[in-house]
Amino acid sequence: MTRGRRDIPLPLFVVGMVLFVVALVTGARIVYGIADLLIGASIALYAAQGAPPLARNAQLYQLGLVMAATGAVLDGIFTLADQGTIAGVLTWVVVAGALVDPALELTMQLTQVRSQSEYHVAGENDKIGPRL
Repeated sequence: MTRGRRDIPLPLFVVGMVLFVVALVTGARIVYGIADLLIGASIALYAAQGAPPLARNAQLYQLGLVMAATGAVLDGIFTLADQGTIAGVLTWVVVAGALVDPALELTMQLTQVRSQSEYHVAGENDKIGPRL
């Protein structure tokens, strides 16, 4: 992929966010829908690039991006079709998709700390509990 193609998701996302802010200020449903579509497309293009090398679980990282992109695009479509209830639920799908990888990362870190800790007999100056 060329550098120019890799840079498309960020400007598309920024334009989508600017339109989203405009929609918040004006209350224009059509602008909300277009903003959702642009944000969803930018997330999908970013997901197509693959997980970054530092991602602990590439599949889960990709799953979160696909959930967020799909939710945003469908949210945009249903918003443009004036189906507010469905669009409102899809907003939570976008949020859930965005939280999938960070939530797993935190869970893995907590599990790792818990499995590496060992209990010891408390001395006079020790606190009782796991040794970190």
